[in-house]
Amino acid sequence: MDLTAMLIGGDWRPAFGAGWTEHVTSPDDNSVPVAGSEDGTCALTAAEVGAARWRRTPAHTRKKILLRVAEPAHQPAGDTAEIISSVSQRWFAWPRRPGSLE
Repeated sequence: MDLTAMLIGGDWRPAFGAGWTEHVTSPDDNSVPVAGSEDGTCALTAAEVGAARWRRTPAHTRKKILLRVAEPAHQPAGDTAEIISSVSQRWFAWPRRPGSLE
């Protein structure tokens, strides 16, 4: 994938910005594209379209979507810490309490 590609409105497309990336601390890629003002305008337009579509989505469907998206948050903290540790190569220890999910 092109290092300057941006995900806007569900599509990957080249950034209108400077065409270069900036280094960031990220377990995924360590670089992100630098956006220009046109990229911001496209992102806002896509957000407005998405908000209008979400408003038209029936409440019971929105509930199903939100519950599915929230499922990973219900993982025991130890599993989450292990995943973070493996990706970032840092160790996280979560305290265990009596009666916790672990």
